[in-house]
Amino acid sequence: WLLISLFSVFCVSGYLLDVPSQAKVSSGRVRHVQVSFADNPHNIVIKWSSVTLFARSKVTYYAADEPGRKHVSWAKVAPFVDGGSERSRQFIYDAFLTQLKPSMRYYYQVGNG
Repeated sequence: WLLISLFSVFCVSGYLLDVPSQAKVSSGRVRHVQVSFADNPHNIVIKWSSVTLFARSKVTYYAADEPGRKHVSWAKVAPFVDGGSERSRQFIYDAFLTQLKPSMRYYYQVGNG
């Protein structure tokens, strides 16, 4: 499991997401975690990168008023090679969180498994 620690609060159009301000990683390295709007007001995309390719990566999330009801969104992964002389390779992951409720706080973990 890659685990992102949850510290500060991020507000997007009425959604409150606890956003990682610091990463604790058991294997591999998660970098550049981003939260953005998706295709409608009830969906959000969480995107991150890693130099490690994981076969199955996911975001586990839940609403603050329903901590026992966890949801899982499996991430899609795409390789990325920069155009510089080193041709650095990394992997870009993205997962969609769907059916979010406005003005609700959500907690999430980025991980593999």
